[in-house]
Amino acid sequence: MSQKISKKLLTTIFISVLGIALVLGITVPVQASYHNRGGHIQADEVIDEDVFMGSETVVIDGVINGSLMAGGQTITINGEINGDAFLAANKIYISKTAKIAGNLFLGCQTAEIDGQVEGSVFGGSTSLLAASNAVINRSLYYGGYSLELQPDAKIQRNINAGVYQAILSGEVERNVNLGAGAVELNGDIGGNVNIDFGPDEISKTESPVFFFPGMNFEMPKSIQPGLRVNPTANIGGQLTYTAFAEDAAAINAQPVGGVVYQTPVPSETKEGGETAATASRVKFVTPLVNWALKTLRNFATLLILGALALWLLPALLGRLVNKIKEKPAPSAGYGFVVVIIGYAAAIFAALVVLMVGILFMVVTLGGISSTVFTIGFSSVALALAIFGLLVSYGSKLIVAYLAGQWILRQLSPGAAHASIWAMLIGIILYTLLRSLPFIGWLFGLVITFLGIGAIWLVYRDWKTSRQAAPLVLPAEN
Repeated sequence: MSQKISKKLLTTIFISVLGIALVLGITVPVQASYHNRGGHIQADEVIDEDVFMGSETVVIDGVINGSLMAGGQTITINGEINGDAFLAANKIYISKTAKIAGNLFLGCQTAEIDGQVEGSVFGGSTSLLAASNAVINRSLYYGGYSLELQPDAKIQRNINAGVYQAILSGEVERNVNLGAGAVELNGDIGGNVNIDFGPDEISKTESPVFFFPGMNFEMPKSIQPGLRVNPTANIGGQLTYTAFAEDAAAINAQPVGGVVYQTPVPSETKEGGETAATASRVKFVTPLVNWALKTLRNFATLLILGALALWLLPALLGRLVNKIKEKPAPSAGYGFVVVIIGYAAAIFAALVVLMVGILFMVVTLGGISSTVFTIGFSSVALALAIFGLLVSYGSKLIVAYLAGQWILRQLSPGAAHASIWAMLIGIILYTLLRSLPFIGWLFGLVITFLGIGAIWLVYRDWKTSRQAAPLVLPAEN
C-alpha cells in the first residue's frame, strides 16, 4: 500500500504490546496444561487448566479457567475463557455469547469479534470486524488492511492502528490514533482523533490495487481513499489529520476541540522530478519481497542450525525438550529473568574490563592495560556472541522441535526419521508464526523465554548433579 504509517504510531503500538507481553511473562502462574486433540470443548465442559488446541476446526463452547492457545483453519469461541487467548487461524470468530476475561491476541486472515473481551485486543490480519455486540473493555492495537466498528460496538479505551481503511461507526471512549489511507467516522469518539495519511497524494477516485504473487487473499470491499466525517459522528476532543491536501468539505461534523490540518514532511525529489512517494507507489511490491526474503533467510538459518543440533547434540536437545514439557511455566519465567540478566551482565562485565584497564593505565602499566583490554573485551564479546546465538536461534530450535514432535505424533506417529521431520515441521511453523505482522514478534518473544528457560534449568540440574556426586577416595592399604 502506498500510505505510510507514522513512526510515532508504530512506536506507541510497539511499546504498548511489549509492556503487556513482559507483564504476562512475569505473572504467568505455575499450573498444569490441558491438550485437546478433538478441536471441540463441549458446552458442559469446565477445564481448570491452560488449554492448548490444534485442529482444522476449533470450537470452544465450554468454560476454560485458564489461558487458551489455539491454531487451526477456523476458530470459533462461544464460551468463556477466564484468561488470555492466543489464536492463529485463517478465520477467527468471537461470537456474541463469548467472554474472554484477559487479553486477546490474534493472527489470521479474517477476524470478527461480536462478544466481550475484558482486556485489550492485539491483532494482525487482512480484516477485523467489531460487530454490534462487541465490547472491548480496554484498548485495540491492530495492523492490517481493513478495520471496521459496526454501530453499538464499544471500545472502552483507545484504538491504535495502522491500516489501509478504517470505518468507525461504533463507540470509542477515549482516543483514536490511525495511520491510514481511507477513514470514515460515523460513531462516537470521546477523546481526540489523530490520523496520518502519510506524505503521498491521495487519489479521490480509486482505491489501491494489491498484488500478492501466489497468494489468494479474501480482501474486504475497499472504500474511497481520504477522510470522511459524517454528520452522525460525535468527537469529544480534537480532530487532527495529516494529509497531502486539506479537505474541509469532507468534515460534516464539528469536533468539540476543533479541527487541525497538518501537511506531511515532503518526500525527497529524485531525478526527473519523480518523488520518493511516487516511486514507492510504482514499487508497491517491494515490502512483500523484503518480507519474503527475510522469512526465507530466517528459515534457512534455522534449518542449518537445526540439522547440526540433531547431528551433534541429539541427547541434549531431547533433555531440553523434556524440560519444557515438565515445567513450561517455570521455563518461561526463568527464561525472562536469564535474558534480562544475561545482557545486563555483559554490560557490567564490559564496564569492569574498562575500569580495570584504566586502573592499570593510571599506575603507568600501559602494556598490561592494553592486554587487559584485548583479553577482557574479547572474552566479553565471545560470551555475548554465544549467549546471543542461544537467544536468537537455540531457544527457537528447542521449542520448534517440541512443536514439531507434537504435530508429527498427531499426523503420523510411526513416521520414519521422526526427529528430522519433527525439526522441519517445527521450523516451518515457527517461521510462519514469526512472520505475522504486528504480533509475530510476540510469538518469538514467548518462544525465546521458553527455550532459554529450558537451557537454564537443564544447566542447573547438571551443575547440581556434579556437586552432589560422591567423592571417591582411594582405598586404604
